[in-house]
Amino acid sequence: MNGCCEKYHPCQALADLMTIYEVAGAFKGMTLTYVGIHNNVANSLVAGCMTLGVKLLLVTPIINPPSWDEELMQQAYRSGLIEKADSLTEAAARSDFVYTDTWIDMEFYHDDHYQEEKNRRLEKMLPFQLNRNNLAGHTPYIMHDMPIHPGFEIEAELVESERSIIYQQAENRMHVQKALLLHLLT
Repeated sequence: MNGCCEKYHPCQALADLMTIYEVAGAFKGMTLTYVGIHNNVANSLVAGCMTLGVKLLLVTPIINPPSWDEELMQQAYRSGLIEKADSLTEAAARSDFVYTDTWIDMEFYHDDHYQEEKNRRLEKMLPFQLNRNNLAGHTPYIMHDMPIHPGFEIEAELVESERSIIYQQAENRMHVQKALLLHLLT
């Protein structure tokens, strides 16, 4: 079982998709936007959305090289379910859910040796912050897999907003992991 590696984070994606299903009651007809660094979470969302028929819009101006899976992405774009988008505002207008993730790998967030890369990422990604301005009046459900860095990848007010399902998503990690372990043990 892969709980998390550089290329994939399938346990997180299972919880994310469970949350979408709980909120929407279906996968068919749903559109999810992922905005952030193209990383292991993005790859697992791609695989999950293709499997379940969820439209996924990727607003990923930076690719984390160790995470890139060329074969997966070729298959994804051919599927017609996965699209690259350049504008968070345009993607949010088409989305039922908008999901963001930290821009800085958790293990490097406070690492002095990573400051140059951290600053480069922050400069490149700040125009793509999940905030009210970039949502431009659209009201998708807000998702984040935590840890959250308010003021960076997401505006602090959105974390606690009425459209935030971030805490439901976090709780679902526990339920999905238990179900997965039970499935593997039986």
